[in-house]
Amino acid sequence: MTDHIDKSTNSGTEYRVAKIPQEVTYKVSTVTESGKQDDENEYYTAYMDTEVAKASLFPLNANPRKPNSIGGDESKDIVVKMQATLASKPKSFVRLNNGLTCVCSDMEYDSVSGTLTINWKKGDGVLNGGHTYLAIQTAAAANARVRVEIVKLHPKYSKKANAEARKDLIKEMAMARNANRQLKDY
Repeated sequence: MTDHIDKSTNSGTEYRVAKIPQEVTYKVSTVTESGKQDDENEYYTAYMDTEVAKASLFPLNANPRKPNSIGGDESKDIVVKMQATLASKPKSFVRLNNGLTCVCSDMEYDSVSGTLTINWKKGDGVLNGGHTYLAIQTAAAANARVRVEIVKLHPKYSKKANAEARKDLIKEMAMARNANRQLKDY
């Protein structure tokens, strides 16, 4: 079992996150390597069952904002909308949701066993997708999949001398990727 921390939203909904530092292994259906798209860090895309994400847990340390609000009003609360999709159209969840974007220092994919092992360090975790993570954590069991983008940081960011640069890089990515807002109906 993954070591965890109990958290709660502003409305009191409880959920769990992975405690760091720790190594967590996830059962995945696939992992695709996309290379060094920014000429520095390695980019990967994995797909896993939402129940794996729920049970194995992710840290949220890289996310600049805390997932919030689970109200009853589906027209206003994005987490409630995601939970409704998980309940009524679980196979559509992966198509209708942006998934999780994570940053880590080290990871390894074993294609034979279909496992992805991430060694979560201080400051690592979900940097975008906290509301998706909250919906998965608090929804009833669903036969759904979620996309997980992983940014494996260049090894230079693991050196103490580059701690501030690492923190700034994660902050820059998290702030940019959390700037999106849901589109209005058209």
